Amino acid sequence: MYAWGNEIERDIITETVNGLSIPTYESRPVNLPNTLQTSALLHPERVALVCGDTRITYEDFYRRVLTIATYLHDECNFQRGERIAIILKNTAEFCIMTYAALFAGLIVVPISTKLRPNEMAVLLNDAKVNGIVIDSDEQAQALSALLIIKARFFYQSSVMSNFGVEYQDFSPLPQLSTHDPAFIMYTSGTTGNPKGVVLSHFNAIHGAINYERCYGLTSADKTIIAVPIFHGTGLMAQLVTFVYLGGTIVLLETFNAHQMLELSEKEQITHTICVPTIYNLLMQVPNYSNYNLTYRVLGTGGAPISQKLFQNIKNWLPNAELLNTYGLTEATSPALMTPKEMARHKIGSIGIASPVIECRIIDIDEGGPVKTGQPGEILLKGALITSGYWNNETATRETIVDGWLHTGDVGWMDDDGFVYLCDRIKNMINRGGEKIYSIEVEDVISSHPEVLEVAAVGVADELYGEVVKAVVIPVHGNTLKAEDIISWASERLAKFKVPRFVEFRDSLPRNAAGKVVKSSLRE
Repeated sequence: MYAWGNEIERDIITETVNGLSIPTYESRPVNLPNTLQTSALLHPERVALVCGDTRITYEDFYRRVLTIATYLHDECNFQRGERIAIILKNTAEFCIMTYAALFAGLIVVPISTKLRPNEMAVLLNDAKVNGIVIDSDEQAQALSALLIIKARFFYQSSVMSNFGVEYQDFSPLPQLSTHDPAFIMYTSGTTGNPKGVVLSHFNAIHGAINYERCYGLTSADKTIIAVPIFHGTGLMAQLVTFVYLGGTIVLLETFNAHQMLELSEKEQITHTICVPTIYNLLMQVPNYSNYNLTYRVLGTGGAPISQKLFQNIKNWLPNAELLNTYGLTEATSPALMTPKEMARHKIGSIGIASPVIECRIIDIDEGGPVKTGQPGEILLKGALITSGYWNNETATRETIVDGWLHTGDVGWMDDDGFVYLCDRIKNMINRGGEKIYSIEVEDVISSHPEVLEVAAVGVADELYGEVVKAVVIPVHGNTLKAEDIISWASERLAKFKVPRFVEFRDSLPRNAAGKVVKSSLRE
């Protein structure tokens, strides 16, 4: 089994947490406020946040956070453990309010700005939030009519003025335990109502240390957040990690490929982490290769990266490490990660267990262990795993068994411990008893030179129960026919895996995390 090495795995000890013996990092901050406090002390003049024309140093970031935290605690009378929702795009205000709430002892509930008011209200009511940070009075009025809880509204426009509060001698704020909840992160909810994943300061800090060590990040690095910051990747892998590091965070309010390239060049960005689709879109920008980019470490996640896309990125950015990473909300983002020295050798793998995670694969039907190379459900255990779902003991018991998180993802492990993702259990295609993993079909079709993206789903069939349908996004300007795709697949896949139907579209439906919503394709 491949190992991370002594330098990355230094000071790992075994601790008992919630009755479980798990590996942890012995040298770590107690809580997330400690990370900002330390970065402001060590790097006061370094730019922490860049958003449009706004540039905020760590010293200013820290003072603004303390001022607003004191306001929330003293003037608004928020109590430790109460919830505050933040419904903002990738802005400096999001970052300031997140850390101010954490300093005040509150639990932050990031809400997708892409949801409709009625969808937001479901989450706000479920979390029983006491405060809501929002960008407009119009949105506040729409939500007020749908809330069954009493919550105070705060407006984005008031954040940079510290809600009118002057800098002062700050009064004592609540002392936080490392295991206090820091966030309630709602799952994407492509089926049924989303569940609120409770993540502690302990979880988030271990995630940040994982990224620091396994990606080789330092305080000198600069990241650009192009994915939604209210999602786990933007929040945990970038905001929380870079505040812990004391690095610079550049915020792209909404994704724009041209703007991302321009900002990356201007700000000399060294790091980002995105879904594979974003890298594809960057390479669709005219003259994309003419930008003078300084990327050093690139992460990819949310979906396995194809060999074709991996090679295209390496041809474009030969000096950048490209590391596949696997996580889910319940595992605080970086559960499996790819060591740099193995990235080229294990293209298609989602990595090995990160230093404070254990991974096993079990039989989907029987629950027992599977042989090397045999697909099964991916289970995870360790310092990154949630303690459970907010106010939902039934879902917690079903998903976390004896400390093991049942991910709902199907994968297999090779002799070196590298895991390869096959599918979501609910997305597996059953054609007359033959199990078909959509990722295998997608990998083959995406290797076609005229295919930009593809999603494979199962659709109803009277004879076989289900057959394969491929939804294809052609490379811009190319004209493909269904028989081109079927012929390509027929030469590379067993007959029962070849798509019966092919549909061409301009784009694929995605949730806030950038993942394809396959249920809408099946419909």
